Amino acid sequence: MGYAVAPGDRGRPVETAPSPARAPVYRSAAALYPEGVVRTAGPVRAVRRRDGAVVAFVPGRIRGAVHRAAVATGHADEAARRTRKIGLGFMGLAELLAALRVPYDSPDAVRLAGRIAGRISAAARRASPELAGERDAFPLFGTSIYAERGMPPLRNAQLTAVAPTGTISIIAGTTSGIEPMFAIAYVRAVLGRHLVEVDPLFERTARERGFWSEQLMPDVARTGSVRDDPRVPEDVRRAFGTAIETAPAAHLRMQPAVQRHVDAAVSKTVNLPASASVEDVKQIYLAAWRAGPKGVTVYRYGSKPGQVLTVPGEPLQRSPIRVDTAYAGGCAGHACAC
Repeated sequence: MGYAVAPGDRGRPVETAPSPARAPVYRSAAALYPEGVVRTAGPVRAVRRRDGAVVAFVPGRIRGAVHRAAVATGHADEAARRTRKIGLGFMGLAELLAALRVPYDSPDAVRLAGRIAGRISAAARRASPELAGERDAFPLFGTSIYAERGMPPLRNAQLTAVAPTGTISIIAGTTSGIEPMFAIAYVRAVLGRHLVEVDPLFERTARERGFWSEQLMPDVARTGSVRDDPRVPEDVRRAFGTAIETAPAAHLRMQPAVQRHVDAAVSKTVNLPASASVEDVKQIYLAAWRAGPKGVTVYRYGSKPGQVLTVPGEPLQRSPIRVDTAYAGGCAGHACAC
């Protein structure tokens, strides 16, 4: 059983999408949307807590997944069955923060991320003993640290993780994991094609706040940023910061705040500009080691010739496909490169 929690629900239903047939599930990811709505993989039922949060139950999907999934080797298969490790996590943090007008690099953002991770962990900790009572504890429970501490039997040795969610966040239509937005507009390389995408929350905000224009989106697409654009209100500029605009120290404050509530590792990338030096990378790794997360990734923009996400920079070289301004897709200025 998986639990996912999002504060501040405004009474909208929890929307779900069916899981692919026979797909083994090791992780269940919940998306935190601006409205406080939780969307999870698999059929769910939702319960509203007294504090206004929504708890989404994913019954039956994770409990038997370890036994149904195919594992590469016999040793790995045995280890998986004896510990039954799963990873309940979430994605969409950056979109939630932007909708609340909370800058990603602010103390409020760090506190909110920690609270979300803490709620998910607490719900999982309550559910695992119940599941162990219904069926049984994981086979190695008797020799685990949980037994040494006098804790009740648990169904799974590991309950929570924050995965990269790079692909499933695209399917869910939100930002990945606990990462900041890569850019407000960017080019995504997909199967040999390059698609220009604009963050839909930003475009919706621009229209609602009245600063949208036919020229704004193409201009934003050339830089991927609105930080210095005077046409965009200051609170929106601060809320829609990007990964490269986020200082390494801010990246490293966010990760430990979530990690302290998570059993496995927290996927997190510190994005650096192309001008970053070897010393910059060294200092980030040392700072991460002192902060205590289980791992950290550093990526210098442009260090790989074929990176998946890039900022357009120059105008599109090929003739774009023009579409109507009512188009609901994510192409910059409603012009899609093909």
